[in-house]
Amino acid sequence: MVMSFKQMIFFGIPEGISVALFAFVLSKAELEWKKIILIGVVLPFTAYLLRLLPITFGVHTIVYMGVLFFMLNRSGNVDIMSSTLNSIITMLTLIILEVVTSLGIMNLFKISPVEIEKNILLNMLVFYPHVIIMFILSYILRIKGWVNNGLFKNQ
Repeated sequence: MVMSFKQMIFFGIPEGISVALFAFVLSKAELEWKKIILIGVVLPFTAYLLRLLPITFGVHTIVYMGVLFFMLNRSGNVDIMSSTLNSIITMLTLIILEVVTSLGIMNLFKISPVEIEKNILLNMLVFYPHVIIMFILSYILRIKGWVNNGLFKNQ
């Protein structure tokens, strides 16, 4: 699916920042906002460029996860094993939240994908909730300290 530059700015960057924050929280890395925002900008820009290429659907997601892994490992000083596991968990969380919230809202309000594509307000209604939920989950995990159970421990 081709993404417009405007969509990348208004939808991709907030989602990228929420993804980076969630990965940092899972990794128990220090929350350095400059790094989180940088990663949050690099991720959607990478996806945007990849979506311009004639590649198989889903490849951009795999590359997105690879970029998240690399940047989490380098910027967050997270070991390779934790970076790998937390990148996978972050992407699975993102995908599940996006599917559940967007399909739920579309079914609840009987909105078709064609209507969403034409109307920016509907687009925001359908595609912002998962980003907000990612931020809330990050906050809850960070405050409650539920992520450091040994499996996700940053060595």
